Amino acid sequence: MTVQRFASAVLVAILLVLSPQIPAQAQDFGNSNTWLEGFDDWLDEISQMKRENWQMGIGVGLGTTPDYPGGDNYQTLALPLFQLKYKDKLTIDPLGLRVRVWKSDCCRFRLVMGLSESRKTSDSSPVSKLRDIDRGINAGFVFEGRIAGPVAFRLNARKEFAGGHNGATITPSLGVVLKDKKDTFSFIPEVALTWGSNRYMDMFFSVTPADSLASGLGIYDASAGLREAAVRVTGSYQINADWQVVGRVQAARLLSDAKRSSIVRQAGDPFQGLVGMGVMYTF
Repeated sequence: MTVQRFASAVLVAILLVLSPQIPAQAQDFGNSNTWLEGFDDWLDEISQMKRENWQMGIGVGLGTTPDYPGGDNYQTLALPLFQLKYKDKLTIDPLGLRVRVWKSDCCRFRLVMGLSESRKTSDSSPVSKLRDIDRGINAGFVFEGRIAGPVAFRLNARKEFAGGHNGATITPSLGVVLKDKKDTFSFIPEVALTWGSNRYMDMFFSVTPADSLASGLGIYDASAGLREAAVRVTGSYQINADWQVVGRVQAARLLSDAKRSSIVRQAGDPFQGLVGMGVMYTF
């Protein structure tokens, strides 16, 4: 049933993209982080940005994603897309900024600061009886590069230092960067694992005795461990020198304490689908 809900949400997203008007009331942008996470880094691989020192791309997109981590209710979000770059040294986009501090022929190391994941649900879900997790500020690093030919890797580590959960995540991923000779089409199939710290897992997947009384969900104490495994495809189509279409499709499965949480077992689903697409103009 959940897969059917996801398929229906995908269809809604596609119809909205084809529609001439963006929905007037967009959902909370804090829920869009899952759609954008990782996608921002791969934009360096797939986008055909201008070659001047300062480069900028702006656009708009729509994404369909669960309304909270572990949820089975899919929502469509209007997403601002932009990327401001100075050479290979500075990147600013909707999730924050990244500064390159080291680079070699094979790889690079960047420091990052951006927005963290949040949780706010509709009143119809028992999870709404749990405390909201506000969006915060996180910091960390991205270590990424090529292994051989088109095979690329990325290690993304973040720690929230101000905001809702004060937890940390580490996400290693492996992808293959595929392009045609004219760079018109670009596709990056990728596999990724996400580990969450004890604080992170506790905030998103634990249910205290007081929470259980308020929501009807079973008491559960989540500990540090793997949060999910994901398979995703990120891609682009270059319409002309200025315009391109970008998109992402992902299927993820919650693991360990995240999958066993009563938040997921009673009110959600371990399958976490995601789809998004948008149009960008570069200058």
